[in-house]
Amino acid sequence: MRASVDVNTLHQRFRDRVDFLFVYIREAHPTDGWVIDGSAYELKDPETAEQRHEAARKCLASVEFDFPTVVDGLDDAVNVAWAAWPERLYLVDTAGIIRYAGLQGPWGFSPLRSGGEEWTVNPLTETKPSLEAFLEEFLEGRSGAIQ
Repeated sequence: MRASVDVNTLHQRFRDRVDFLFVYIREAHPTDGWVIDGSAYELKDPETAEQRHEAARKCLASVEFDFPTVVDGLDDAVNVAWAAWPERLYLVDTAGIIRYAGLQGPWGFSPLRSGGEEWTVNPLTETKPSLEAFLEEFLEGRSGAIQ
């Protein structure tokens, strides 16, 4: 997955100043749900915590993040609270304030600048700086607002 490589690239670049955490939420395309041809792996929507953890292990084997991962519970509390499906990127400061909230994925899941450009555009015409561009400004004290 290219996006996981991009997130790992950001982690390597900013790891001395930013903690990264991946939260595995409900599987987007289970075989007994919304199926997409060519999925990386096939699995049913987990019915137990053990099955959800196994699904997370399969996902992590393909993305190979080099930072910690946690797994959302079967109640999907994290997914619901953070509007995490489909994938989202968030930057939360040490006071618990959300400083960056990415657009809905996969179109708005843009960790790195695209072709050197600052802005990401999703099909719904929303614009947002990439997480990379935001981190550069935020860590240099040039940006404090939610993007």
